[in-house]
Amino acid sequence: MMMAAAFRQTTSQNEFYKQKKRLSQSAHDRGKPWDQAVFASLPTGIMARIVYLHCIKDGTNIDPCCGSGAFLVRAMTEAMEGCDTEEEREHVRKKQIFGIEYEETAFGLSTTNMLIHGDGNSNIVQGSCFKVDNYVDSGVNVVLMNPPYNAQRKHCNPEYVKTWKAKAKENPSKGFHYVYEMAERVKTGRLAVLLPTQCAIGYDAEIKSFKKKMLEKHTLDAVLSFPPDMLHPAANVNAR
Repeated sequence: MMMAAAFRQTTSQNEFYKQKKRLSQSAHDRGKPWDQAVFASLPTGIMARIVYLHCIKDGTNIDPCCGSGAFLVRAMTEAMEGCDTEEEREHVRKKQIFGIEYEETAFGLSTTNMLIHGDGNSNIVQGSCFKVDNYVDSGVNVVLMNPPYNAQRKHCNPEYVKTWKAKAKENPSKGFHYVYEMAERVKTGRLAVLLPTQCAIGYDAEIKSFKKKMLEKHTLDAVLSFPPDMLHPAANVNAR
């Protein structure tokens, strides 16, 4: 799998969802307000171009930690721009856009977000991306994802959790194991992911282990850095 790494977005331009409320732990970190977790046109646009627009338009796209569905909305919009007929647009809706979300609240946001943006037949399902496998048979070959950095045990692959230290409460790989697992499932295609800076330059043993496994099996296309103040004041994670 060809990989392009970018880093986490938290700004919002979708006023419909701009409410100072709290989501439970989902594809976004616990305690992030909705206006930090719902829709960001700039970073999602960057993500679209990272995996190349022709891949999104012609490919089968998935966000396995889709949260509010921002990446899926962008992927659907890009894919449908090249459609000339309603039949082609319906094919995009039914066959080219897939999403998975663990938390019920975020799942409701994502399906509503897709509906607002013209998807009347969403392929978003609620569940764990480590247990939902139907997307593999659907020919998914484009992955857009912003995995949770501080996921709790219940959100992670049970087999991976068995390797954690007894006192560990949050994912020690800072989201990297989500990336590895998706690459293993999809195998051939392109993956664009937002990760914290420490996943690129950190020296933690867990992160180094996942980087080594990824590079042994897959190809890294690029690592992009966001300017330190690009997402200020909403972002609280340095991007690299």
